[in-house]
Amino acid sequence: MNKFLQRIEWARAEEYVSRHKIGLVGVVGSYHTQLITRTVGAALADAQSVRVASAVYDLQDVPECILGLRAQHGMLSWLRVLTNSKAKEITEAEPHTIVMNVPCRKPGDVDAFGYTFPPALAVIHNVDAVNLEQFVSKQNVAHEMMSLAVSVPANGSVVLHIDDPLVAAMQDHTSAHVTTYGESETADVRLLRATRVDKGFAVEIKVGQKIFEQHLPNVIGRHHISAILGGLAAAHAKRRNIQQALQALRNMPVPAGDLSMHTSSRGAQVLQETNNATPRSVELAIKTLNRYPASRRIVVLESIERLGSEAIAVHQALGERLVPTVDVLITVGTDARHAQEAVLRAGHADTHHFPKNADAAKWVGNMARPGDVILVAGSAGVQPIIDRL
Repeated sequence: MNKFLQRIEWARAEEYVSRHKIGLVGVVGSYHTQLITRTVGAALADAQSVRVASAVYDLQDVPECILGLRAQHGMLSWLRVLTNSKAKEITEAEPHTIVMNVPCRKPGDVDAFGYTFPPALAVIHNVDAVNLEQFVSKQNVAHEMMSLAVSVPANGSVVLHIDDPLVAAMQDHTSAHVTTYGESETADVRLLRATRVDKGFAVEIKVGQKIFEQHLPNVIGRHHISAILGGLAAAHAKRRNIQQALQALRNMPVPAGDLSMHTSSRGAQVLQETNNATPRSVELAIKTLNRYPASRRIVVLESIERLGSEAIAVHQALGERLVPTVDVLITVGTDARHAQEAVLRAGHADTHHFPKNADAAKWVGNMARPGDVILVAGSAGVQPIIDRL
């Protein structure tokens, strides 16, 4: 019955897209997908009605997100999807474009999306070691993401982050027009300069033959700028006004959990890398942490899940990266203990391990003080720690 209901939901979403001639923009990446999806949506929104769909975590949520509804499951929820989507269609103007992230949790996810909803524009941001229990290797993750580029028709556009070798290699596997972004000299949208200022970054970006300067006050880490470039590349591919797109992106906030920052009740600065952190996103978060002045740099590292046979090596490598940066390390979960052991082997004694986030939350909440910068890295499961901070 569930498969039958799902087919009806997908058919309803297909009919909706076809009826209103909606252009779909699919965005895929291993980390910071909320940020890149929002920057693409903001950059494209200057001329026509654009809706950025709510975050898609699983393939079965795709139809509801296209229809502008929150993902729901079960018989009654399915009936609500059909009735609410029709009511919404009657009472609200439909967008010209829908921008949404494409789930890539298991083999076949991106294939299924691209086959059913071939996007007019695809943006592929990054590839990392995620869901390795399903994919086994990063190369297999990249192969799955490449399905999105392959699904774009010849008259569509594909936007690729050329600084990621696995993404750059996808240029040869699409018949659509390709636009690239990054710091490479060959990028169509290229970052020429990024200087950290009192608040955010001052950047110089080349788009085609034109150079633009902008202050990005809400950018926390230098790597966030790549998402800004991705948005501009999407605008460039769709021939939008780049100056207007850049203005729309200027004050773009970093979504909570995509290495966002807030001040705790005890006066500490908290960096939050909690939207299903990956090995690479944690590395970038550590790099960002190292650039913030602090009386103490504290890291709370939850075990990164679904790494398969690479779990031990990944966590050991993260521990080694933490050695020159961290003053206090708190690890949570079985695999994260390997990071703690790597730090201890380097002679760093101030480490603490907890089996559960709730246990770590009590300790972290009591020890934070003004002047600390605290990086919390993990999944949504670390929310008790964030709440205590």
